[in-house]
Amino acid sequence: MKKAMIKRIVCCAFCLSALFLLNGCWDYRGLNEITLVSGVAVDKDPLTGRYLVSCEIIDLTQSLQEKGPTGKVIESEGSTIFEAVRNAKRRLVNKLYFGNAQVLVLSEQVVKEEDLGDVIDWFLRDAECRETVHVVISQEKKASDLFRVSGTDQTVAAFELNSIVTKDPEFTSTTSPLELYKVFDKIVNPGISPTLPAFHITENDEKEIDELNGIAIFKNERLQGYLSPEDSKYFLFITNGVKGGILPISSNDDGSNDVSLEIFENKTKPSFSYKDGKLKIKLKVQTTVDVAEAETKIASSDDQTIKKLEKTGSEQLKRRMEAVIKKVQKQYNSDIFGFGKLIYKKNPKLWETLSPDWDTLFPNLEVEITPEIRIINTALKK
Repeated sequence: MKKAMIKRIVCCAFCLSALFLLNGCWDYRGLNEITLVSGVAVDKDPLTGRYLVSCEIIDLTQSLQEKGPTGKVIESEGSTIFEAVRNAKRRLVNKLYFGNAQVLVLSEQVVKEEDLGDVIDWFLRDAECRETVHVVISQEKKASDLFRVSGTDQTVAAFELNSIVTKDPEFTSTTSPLELYKVFDKIVNPGISPTLPAFHITENDEKEIDELNGIAIFKNERLQGYLSPEDSKYFLFITNGVKGGILPISSNDDGSNDVSLEIFENKTKPSFSYKDGKLKIKLKVQTTVDVAEAETKIASSDDQTIKKLEKTGSEQLKRRMEAVIKKVQKQYNSDIFGFGKLIYKKNPKLWETLSPDWDTLFPNLEVEITPEIRIINTALKK
């Protein structure tokens, strides 16, 4: 009897304690009490030096069934980014909620004048902001300009920017998406400088729209310049960032592209050698493709023609990758490829020796590229 009574008491105590854990969220707020932020743009007033923060918010006053969610822009300013965010409350009934924000847009003026880590500091510290927010650079006069144009697929500009960035490596491979926590990781880790997607406004069907426009290059946390979408493609080949897209090549190697190769898979394996005080980076690139378009005759049964096309494509890929490496070395002297990080991971002692002179070593660094394109289908038997 005593054992049964003890068991009952223990069960009752357990049930009572569980009630305290199942009483709901203590800080729960309904949709009518918050203003949902879809994206944030950060600018700076060149005259006062004060931050201008523009938050695109979801307009819940309209019917979502007819048009879907739409965005409105709320602007505010402050001596710090956090103060600017809080000052927005003076123009809103409800407090801004950043848990649904998908993109952070930084103006090129801000990241040319200030360290990238300082600009994103509040977004990393704040409890509501997600660390998976994508960070992009605006090439327009103001970062907030990207929120003011009409979208082609979505009515909320921040959602569209986020979708374009995340899907690009799979379909076009012209930029390198970077989430907030990965930006921080590149800032604090040695031997690599950040790159961020760049956007500008262009015209389409007599309307202004946002367009992805390659990558922004940083050094010492400051914006240095840009790579075009074409150059960005080969940057992704160098850094093992290609997941798909099209590789145009010239079948006669005369500079006129007449064949489109659709990329199924790409693997770039980096390594290095250090002998007699000479450092060499080695990149082994293996790319699997099919012939998606050809303005020249390609016989599906002609193995010799296919092998020639594979060799020609490999040579052209090598030259284009080398051209991008040299451009970054000479024009920007910024190790966006992570060659230094590779050495640091594999041989920390060697990196400790080389790192003080990396700004002198990197521009003249020898990079050996060994590409191999393999065509698995020509689609002529379709």
